Amino acid sequence: MAHWRNMPLPGESITLSRAIDNYMEQNPSSKRTKMAVVATLQKLIEHAQAKTLNDLSVPKLLAFRRMIESSATLKSAGTRQVYFSHIKTVIGFGLRTGMDATQIRACLDRCKVLWTSTPRPSVQPHPISRDDFHKLLKTAGAGAWRTWLLVGLNLCLHLGEVCCLKWADFDLEHGTYAAIREKTRRQRIPRAATLWPETLAELRKLPHMGPFLFNSKRGLPYRVNTRVI
Repeated sequence: MAHWRNMPLPGESITLSRAIDNYMEQNPSSKRTKMAVVATLQKLIEHAQAKTLNDLSVPKLLAFRRMIESSATLKSAGTRQVYFSHIKTVIGFGLRTGMDATQIRACLDRCKVLWTSTPRPSVQPHPISRDDFHKLLKTAGAGAWRTWLLVGLNLCLHLGEVCCLKWADFDLEHGTYAAIREKTRRQRIPRAATLWPETLAELRKLPHMGPFLFNSKRGLPYRVNTRVI
């Protein structure tokens, strides 16, 4: 019965605050994910000085689109597309909970002007070759970078994920790694790997200075932008 209170009276324009509250209360995604999505709509509300769905007119939406396309921090076409999709996600969620479908669909139709004509760049990954990786290991010598390189490749993790590795997820006696990557509440991704003898040997040399594998001299976990050896 909770969704009934979100249904507008006949002729009442749905407020954007109600649309946001409905999305935050009814969507089962994690709070962090929902806050990130809602933040985009909040920027549109502020820019358009809008209070209701009806206030989101085509001219105001086009003005918002031009502002986004001129942004110095949202240069990627893919990022802008995701940005615009967040707005439509929050507004369109009301259709799932019984809010006025006529108003919502009309607003979503106006929101079709929120798109970018710039195509997404084609992804062309260039994996590191076996020879080049061994050159990196040789250059790293016996230093800490050798451990980082081996762990990252062994577990197929990028640098930011290596920063967050915890001792609790490793079994050095049996040479295994097992953890759960929690992207969202509904996407808990299990991860497991058998440690190579080289990786295991390097891990056994690491000092235990806390829950994280890699810590600074102050005992704090590293971040991607603070990783310096």
